[in-house]
Amino acid sequence: MMLSRSARAFRSLLLVCGVLPLAACSSDPEVRGETAEAYFARFETAMLSADVMKIEHSLVASDEEGSARAVWEGRFLAIDKPLEVRLDGRGSFGAQPIHLEIEARGEAIRATGGPKAIEQQLTGNSIDRWVRGFTRLGLAHDLWRVARGLPLLALEGGDQEISMQDLRFEGRERIGGVPARVLAYRAVVGGMYEADMRLWLDERTGHPLQRRATVRTRSLRLRTTESYRVLELAVIPQGLADQPLPARLEQEPR
Repeated sequence: MMLSRSARAFRSLLLVCGVLPLAACSSDPEVRGETAEAYFARFETAMLSADVMKIEHSLVASDEEGSARAVWEGRFLAIDKPLEVRLDGRGSFGAQPIHLEIEARGEAIRATGGPKAIEQQLTGNSIDRWVRGFTRLGLAHDLWRVARGLPLLALEGGDQEISMQDLRFEGRERIGGVPARVLAYRAVVGGMYEADMRLWLDERTGHPLQRRATVRTRSLRLRTTESYRVLELAVIPQGLADQPLPARLEQEPR
């Protein structure tokens, strides 16, 4: 996946930015006894604080009878100021190979790999839309719409607002040997999308590890498992993002 000039500029700044601390979501004694709502809010706030986010993801989806509907893996890159988002998934959809790609620059969205290319404007599009979509719904919902030739949802305002219901703790488990705290809730997007979610967060870092969902839309029901590996979460020090790009980056081919 090629990064734009602005993305490469931000990428070069990661060496001086460091990694976004997520210790607030850890399992140390200070956070024991807090509500599931407060715990999730701290996880989401930490994610929203990042100026650069890069995550590897994978999906396995099956229908109610257990037949595979989709299997893919890819990367999610989100950069703030100016907004640039890349999300892709490569694998299979039904019995066909597929390579889905979504690119957002400001309010302009372009998505390919489905039955038709999608170009749309998301009014007021911001990094918050993408981060909240990830923290509350996962990454599969956007790629799934592209695979079916549907435009993306704004995920805010009116009947597209994401509602989280019955948020609660469901104990602690291990994902790939990593201790994780489990959150369960119901996610609803108007009358279009509803899912019973379980989300595993690394107890030490607060990073998301896995999400399982039973999804219901107007036309289908699915069981999905998404796995995540956080590659980068970084904050750009104030003022650095507005500095001129180094000459070597200005000359770097796109």
